[in-house]
Amino acid sequence: MQSCIIGSGTPDSRYIASPEFLATVSYLATFMEFPILTYGAYCITFKTPNKMGSVKWLMFNLHFWSSLSDLVISCIGIPFILLPAPAGYGLGFVDAPRLMTYCMATLLAAIAASVLALYENRFFILFDQKSRWMAIRKPFLLFIFTIVPLVFLPPVFNTPDQETSLQIVLRQIPCQSPDTYKNRKIHVLLLDMSIPLVCIAIATTILAIPTITFCALIFYNLTMLKKRINSEKAMEAHKKFAKALTIQVSIFANSN
Repeated sequence: MQSCIIGSGTPDSRYIASPEFLATVSYLATFMEFPILTYGAYCITFKTPNKMGSVKWLMFNLHFWSSLSDLVISCIGIPFILLPAPAGYGLGFVDAPRLMTYCMATLLAAIAASVLALYENRFFILFDQKSRWMAIRKPFLLFIFTIVPLVFLPPVFNTPDQETSLQIVLRQIPCQSPDTYKNRKIHVLLLDMSIPLVCIAIATTILAIPTITFCALIFYNLTMLKKRINSEKAMEAHKKFAKALTIQVSIFANSN
């Protein structure tokens, strides 16, 4: 994010405020997190107990999209946003701001869809294998994963004319330096927020509401089932898994 010297209209020229510093820190973070992401994939693939076979590849799917999102944000794309204007440029290996913006938004949707699939799987396996949901669930999940790459396409095809919009945006930026990272062009993402807000609302409705519903049903049914059976150990294991998944999702949601 572009910053100014406090009380001045001139750009902050310190290295710590520069895009070069952000790029360096992002590359270092990627270098440190890549072994962790790889180890996580190894643990899911080879260390998941056989009893959790039904959820193993769903966990791997979530880990894959989450890891790819991290790599796009911290290495491939690295967005440098020129607030308060909806504009910026990338510091990563790929200098394609519009494509990277679409990828970042779509990857977040893919992560949300993966979380939804995990909760749906747990609910189906534990409580609902003999109901009408069994016939509906596959078309439902197919619909969810079909929506993911489509929901954020409208803003991509409705970007404003760059020359005109750039002049408008530069007037909103209090102290934009005349130089950019590796002389990359500033890209204006949008001037009208209506289309992106509609896309976000659609994605939230389709992904968040079913996820919350399945999560609530899992904990409710676990509580009810605990009162009717004596298998305390089995129910506690399922409850711990559901809690761990919920905590992980909450941390991810708060960090984004």
